[in-house]
Amino acid sequence: MKKLNVSRFLLASLVVCVAVFVLEGLIHGWLLHDFYRNPLWRPCDTWIFRQYASLVASAVVFALSFTWIFHFGYEGRKLEGLRYGFYMWLLATVTVTFMWYAVQPVGWVAVWWIVTGFFKMLILGLLVAAVYKPR
Repeated sequence: MKKLNVSRFLLASLVVCVAVFVLEGLIHGWLLHDFYRNPLWRPCDTWIFRQYASLVASAVVFALSFTWIFHFGYEGRKLEGLRYGFYMWLLATVTVTFMWYAVQPVGWVAVWWIVTGFFKMLILGLLVAAVYKPR
């Protein structure tokens, strides 16, 4: 089993968590904002602490999991972050988007989720590869 570099793990997780907030804000708060005016979604002006707490918890769990999985798959190869970002895009973005498309009337926003998610995961993969180094 690979030895965990705890300080780098925590730093990489923090970087990924902050990047998730920034990228999600850009993607969903700015780029796709008009798509979410559909009555399917909760209006942003009605959000309460529970929704914000859920968003923070989700970003923290995602960042820790994203970095933890990277630790076990790290091979030190060139473009490791891009490769990892691509695999995580397939696993976390494409599959979840297909599920949402199947059960909710999300329409064309699903295509935008897949496209923007691709770039988001590549950026996150590059960040975690740049910050995290095993012992």
